Amino acid sequence: MHYLEFLKSKKLTKRQIDVAELRLIFMSIDEISKDLFISEKTTKFHLRGVYEKLGAKSYLGFYRVMFGYGYLNQESFLEIKNKRFLMLLRRDQ
Repeated sequence: MHYLEFLKSKKLTKRQIDVAELRLIFMSIDEISKDLFISEKTTKFHLRGVYEKLGAKSYLGFYRVMFGYGYLNQESFLEIKNKRFLMLLRRDQ
């Protein structure tokens, strides 16, 4: 199963998926907030929702779920990075 299918199967909202993807590529809360034009408080709110829906208690638990079950690997990591890069390019045009 692809990581996006997994996140959707856990009933994450679109915004929770956006935040989760950025967290998966090791972006900080500050970086995620700036990238998505939301406050840090809102970013943390969405991350708590992601962790809760995935049964993770923390940032590390989130990674354990995603890596441990094979939902995140080098290929999906690069896919997320490329997707974000293309979004930034479109934003600058």
